[in-house]
Amino acid sequence: EKRIKTKATEISSQMDVKIGNAPGFKDWSTCKPIYAVHIAHHISFDRKKLLKLANTTEQNYHSSLSYIKKILEIPSLISFDSLAAKFGCPKIIPYVETMFEIFKEEWVKDLSAANIREIDWNDDIYKIAVFGCCGKVFGAQSRINQQLINSPDISVSRPAFQNMTRLIEKYCKSYINELKSQIKNDGLATFMISPMKGSSYVSDEESSLGDRAGSGTMDIGE
Repeated sequence: EKRIKTKATEISSQMDVKIGNAPGFKDWSTCKPIYAVHIAHHISFDRKKLLKLANTTEQNYHSSLSYIKKILEIPSLISFDSLAAKFGCPKIIPYVETMFEIFKEEWVKDLSAANIREIDWNDDIYKIAVFGCCGKVFGAQSRINQQLINSPDISVSRPAFQNMTRLIEKYCKSYINELKSQIKNDGLATFMISPMKGSSYVSDEESSLGDRAGSGTMDIGE
């Protein structure tokens, strides 16, 4: 607890220097220590209690948290590799990467040059949503989506996740249909999806819940 307090105090000081009084943030004085503790230590917070303490909506909380991390230049630990490790499905990575490239290529066709310049393709929302879309195609939507959004190190709200997955599904419709056809007609290899115990991304509680829920299956190629 002392280490967490020290780290949170350090982060709070960085906020003072780089963000100041944050006039654009609602209830900043209340939320600031909560953000500092959240960033200082990745633990499984009770989402409802967290939002109640912060006195804000889930969307506002995660948008602010994501903004703060960017301003403080806190690197993201999220990657397709880490997400695949979390769910024990490394073979999904090529499919996720392909879907992401298709989405980027197709989406920018409908954007202005100014909008394209504002995109940060390294933002967690894209990696998480693309991974969630692939999980849905391979029949693991419920489990993956629940654990993705509930992971303490992921600063993405449910509304943002849902909006982005709908956008990805729109622009990757042909590829998604192609994958569904392969699953149906070509007989792809089946393997289990389950959180890796001991992983930094999965708490003992999450792992226990996953075990009780049972492992899902995903069909992907060797």
